[in-house]
Amino acid sequence: MSGFQTASARGGLGLGILCGFLAVGIWAGQISVNAVAIRGGLNTFDVTAIRAVVAGLVLLPVLWRAGFADLGGIGWRRGFILAACAGPPFTLVNVGGLHFAPPAHAAVINPSLTPFFTTLLAIAVLRVLPPRAAVAGLALIVLGVVIIGWEGLTGGGRPTAWIGDIILASGAVLWAGYTVFSQRWGIDPLVGTAVIAFYSMILYLPPYLAIVGTAALDADASILVLQAVYQGLIAGVGSIFLYTRAVGLLGGAPTALFVALIPALGILIAIATLGEDPSTLEWTGMAVVTVGMLLALAPRRATG
Repeated sequence: MSGFQTASARGGLGLGILCGFLAVGIWAGQISVNAVAIRGGLNTFDVTAIRAVVAGLVLLPVLWRAGFADLGGIGWRRGFILAACAGPPFTLVNVGGLHFAPPAHAAVINPSLTPFFTTLLAIAVLRVLPPRAAVAGLALIVLGVVIIGWEGLTGGGRPTAWIGDIILASGAVLWAGYTVFSQRWGIDPLVGTAVIAFYSMILYLPPYLAIVGTAALDADASILVLQAVYQGLIAGVGSIFLYTRAVGLLGGAPTALFVALIPALGILIAIATLGEDPSTLEWTGMAVVTVGMLLALAPRRATG
């Protein structure tokens, strides 16, 4: 049975889709929260540190109950791989790409390539062959995301953009790795999230404090609280838990399709909060992505 069909076979299609939508909704909302952080004098390294310490401390009791000896059955090697894919390296790679490429590239490259790389890894690692309808849906999603970001991608040249594009593409590879390995190893959503938070805290905080120090604590208290709640709890704990849960219900490749919704959701959030007026291309892109999602996730009758 294909990994694209497991959700309907288990009866968890609806819950899996809900978890996927909630996870990407949280990530789309981070755009506004990150903007508040930057205006308040914080940078991405500070935000990553806040996320690591809050999520790590909150989930420490979970890991304690699950067992430190083998990290709740996940194991130290597998836990490290998961944290390397979905922890601070993923965040820092995405930020590093912005030093060379404009934000419009980041909004298009990562969301469009994540489902693509996840499907390739699922074929190579899980031996999962997607149905033709899923392949067609994936193609529509990539096309729709490119349409959404077309104006930004063609709005002006930057000599170093290709370097940033490669870095941003590596972020899509990292998240694809987390998606596929979560499915292959049958990662428990809560324990897996706790392991990633624990590794993020013990591996990221020491060098951060040694290099940067505690200057971030000088920011306004309201901004620090917002970042702690949203980045540490909602994103650092909630989004990873929801995404991992969706992987368990839908399979890795179908769940990765939700990442392609981030640009469209970002536009819708901007309409609601900032009064943005999407262009015709952006509306067209959102429609194409929606059709692609419906085509790729539509349950198929089991054969045989």
